[in-house]
Amino acid sequence: MRELIRWFFKIPKKLMFMIILMNLFGIISGLIVSYTTILSKDIINYAVSQSNNFFLKGLLLIIAVLISHILITFGKALVSFNKGRSFKYFGEYCYKRIMNKDFTEFSKKTPAFYSEISLRTIENLLEPFSNYADLGGIVFIFKVIFYMVTIYTLDRISGLFMIFFGILILLSLWGANVYYYKHSKIIEDNFLEIKSYVADMFKGIEEIQLFEAYNFEMDLYKKTTDPFWKYKKRLYFNDFILSFMIRDLISMVFYLFIIYRGVVLSDPGTFYALFNLFTLIRYQLFTLMGVWDIVRTGITAARQLEEVVG
Repeated sequence: MRELIRWFFKIPKKLMFMIILMNLFGIISGLIVSYTTILSKDIINYAVSQSNNFFLKGLLLIIAVLISHILITFGKALVSFNKGRSFKYFGEYCYKRIMNKDFTEFSKKTPAFYSEISLRTIENLLEPFSNYADLGGIVFIFKVIFYMVTIYTLDRISGLFMIFFGILILLSLWGANVYYYKHSKIIEDNFLEIKSYVADMFKGIEEIQLFEAYNFEMDLYKKTTDPFWKYKKRLYFNDFILSFMIRDLISMVFYLFIIYRGVVLSDPGTFYALFNLFTLIRYQLFTLMGVWDIVRTGITAARQLEEVVG
């Protein structure tokens, strides 16, 4: 993480300010979204009681929704505006540093490796700060906090259960990914061997056609690849159980609990707000592994750049 932060501060101050502003827009937008659930609660209750405050709260909700969308739009605009500039700056910076390396040190790596570092790795470096498609590594954290705090203010019992829900989802995702990455490594290793075998088979297609050895080669192909396909099918099935089925069952139980709390509270506005907030929290937690992959990729890129470019 230190390397990632260190490389972030190598960005020119103007671009750094833009990236910070972009994330700030996303954070404020998340705060406003959490506040709109409280406004929605009040609006529903005022509508039921036919209170005169209904119009005022409705106006506040419209303003909040507009501000939230404007901020997120500006944030995405800054992403598009700054990404190319940041890539250009880091690409030139890395190219200059690599070109000035001692040749003995330079020759330890291939030219293709340096090309990848100066072009592709810098993209991975900036993803945690500028990826709005997957909610961004920084904005994501604040959104979860805002939603958790808001649901706790509406109903303490639901808030405490949401913390428990979050822990269970994190543990299920962690276990699923430990299993998947361990076995996907075996899949990748076997794939490389099969890829080499299939490539050799296609190289000899002239001899196969000449001696009409189609049936023999097909039987050999099935014998070689069948264990691979069976292992892969089993991996995908087990991953479905661990990554999706368990997660969805946990989510279903807590969905029912939130509905139960809404009924017990006998407050239509709070019922709607709790249900809406749970949906938001659930969505954020379900996308957690995508966010973590972005952050982890950024950290790995920063370490590579620190080692190779300096």
